[in-house]
Amino acid sequence: MSNANSKADTQASPQATPAIHTPYGKDHPTALSTPKVERELVHQRRITLNGYVRNDGLFDIEAELTDHKTYPFPSDFRGEVTPDLPVHHMILRITITKERVITAAEAITVTGPYAICPKANEVFDELVGLKIAPGWRRQVQAAIGGRHGCTHITELLGPVATIAYQTMYGQDARERRISSNSPMLTSKANEAIWPIAVLAMLMIEIRIRTIAPNSIA
Repeated sequence: MSNANSKADTQASPQATPAIHTPYGKDHPTALSTPKVERELVHQRRITLNGYVRNDGLFDIEAELTDHKTYPFPSDFRGEVTPDLPVHHMILRITITKERVITAAEAITVTGPYAICPKANEVFDELVGLKIAPGWRRQVQAAIGGRHGCTHITELLGPVATIAYQTMYGQDARERRISSNSPMLTSKANEAIWPIAVLAMLMIEIRIRTIAPNSIA
């Protein structure tokens, strides 16, 4: 293994992360164990999700996915793809109501392995009108899955649903704190709210885990 690969592995490893705070005490681990076998980092995927509260009472949920190989490889469509170039780069946004109904949906394939990849963006607005709820993954697959969709964009909509719940229920708790001006009262209210949110998220995650194996790019 080259020094460059070893360095890349070290940089990507949780052990390289400085001073992570944990509320579970000073002896609680904050990093994975050091690998006992020499290894080479070959693939990196990064997913970023953000939830926004809009001034019109709606919510925006945005997601971004990038894949990088740590080595160059040939592509019939793109020529040589070097480590600094993403294999995949997708961004998306959905706008939802307080009832979790989608009112707008937008996706962009910035980079993909094939010339046809951006065509999947054309069907993304088929999500408009759907509601984030148990059975969400099945609804998404029916609306934008299959040969006209993009596996990676479809996959992103699983964690997007989870972030939607976290954004909305977090904002609800925040508003209760402001209106009651009492952390104790808000805490009591949260005890009733969060079990419902967690249950809904778990049901969505169970649905996600039952889908067919992901395609490998």
